[in-house]
Formats: sequence, structure tokens, C-alpha cells
Amino acid sequence: MRIAICDDEAVQLQLIASYVEEYQNIYHQPLTIECYSNADALLFAYQEDYAIPILLLDIQMKGLNGMELAKLVRKYSKDTIIIFITGVSDYVYDGFNVQALNYLMKPIKKEQLFACLDKAIEKLNTQQPTIALCCDKQWLRFPVKDILYVESDGHYLDVHMKKQCYHVKKTMKEMEEELPTSLFFHLSRSYLIQLEAIEKINTQTLWMSNGQCIPIPKGKYRLLSKAFIAHHFKEAK
Repeated sequence: MRIAICDDEAVQLQLIASYVEEYQNIYHQPLTIECYSNADALLFAYQEDYAIPILLLDIQMKGLNGMELAKLVRKYSKDTIIIFITGVSDYVYDGFNVQALNYLMKPIKKEQLFACLDKAIEKLNTQQPTIALCCDKQWLRFPVKDILYVESDGHYLDVHMKKQCYHVKKTMKEMEEELPTSLFFHLSRSYLIQLEAIEKINTQTLWMSNGQCIPIPKGKYRLLSKAFIAHHFKEAK
């Protein structure tokens, strides 16, 4: 799990990073710690794939400040955890507007930071899983359960959602690796199917919740039926 720290004071940046590293070692959390000395650099890294789930932000920085960065992040994701670490209390109410998890005052206390990290990781573990897709040169994040099925289209994939379809440059293998195997079934080279989105099945065809009919390849009906029943039995428990 990636965690980014942003502070334009080198001493503070190093101190916070050392606390996070200590937390990682004590609680055996698989964290990748990234340090940034300005908000623009962090924003650039974040916009590459929107896959930094925890941000520790100083507020008062030259150029783009931490609060401005948080507002930009919220345009892309409501799920990213934001924790402010700052020397002033003037921005407390602004922190509520960007749904910050907490607002820690400097000098930072290690125990307070550890408690915040506990809360952040617990919250992330209970969130609905999401996936980031590059659509029309823009990265967007979607709940995994919104994907009904994925269809191969040459060097691209058509990702069929509940409300619309997105055309993305990605291989079926890459997509399969990013989606939970407990929820998705690899039907063929052309189709990756969400088990919960199947309305009914016979030996030759399956019907999706959006009305789409998809042919079942020879030899796959038994495997598909087994996966479908196992998934729904598990959900019913």
C-alpha cells in the first residue's frame, strides 16, 4: 500500500517518514513510503494512476498548498485518505470540507500518528474495492462491482458498466490480474464476466443483468456453473 508524505520542510518530512517507517515495522504493514517536498510533485505522481490511498499533507507550503492539493484530489477520488499535519489551526474547518480523516498539529506526536494510520488502514480495508482505468487520456476510478463484463476488442478492452461502456487500452490478462478472482470468471479470450451480474445460464448462453447474451464456449459450461453456484452459495452464508 502506497502512502505519500508532503512537506516542504526537509526536517519535518524526514521525521514523519521515520515515524511511518517505524509504524510499518512494528505492525508489519506492507507500506511503500513516498516523500515529496512540494504539492505539485505529489499531484503529478497522484495523477499518473490515482493509486496512492493515503496522503499525509502539510498545509502551509510555497506554491500549491496542502489544502489546495486536497481539493484537487477530491475531484478525482472521494476514497483517498487525507491526513493533515500542520503547525497552524486556521484550516481546521476547511479540512472538514475535503473529508480529511484527521488534522494533526506540529510538533507531531508519534502515538497520534500511529492512531491515525490505524484508522486509515481500517477504513481502506472496509471500503468497496475500486479499479482505476484510463479512458480518453483521463484516469477514472470505478467500484469493481459496477463492471458487468469485459470484452476484448483488438488491442483494447470494452469495459461494460451498469450505465455505460468504456474503451480502454489494456490486455485481458492485465485486467484479470486487477480484478478479484472470487467475483470474476474468465469465460474465454474475449470475455471476463462478473458472476453477480449473471441473470441466467444454459449450456450454450448466459444472460447478463443488462440483457446482453454471451455465448458459452464448449467445455466451459460446467466450470462456469460451478463458479456461479460457489459464489452465490458463499454470498448466502
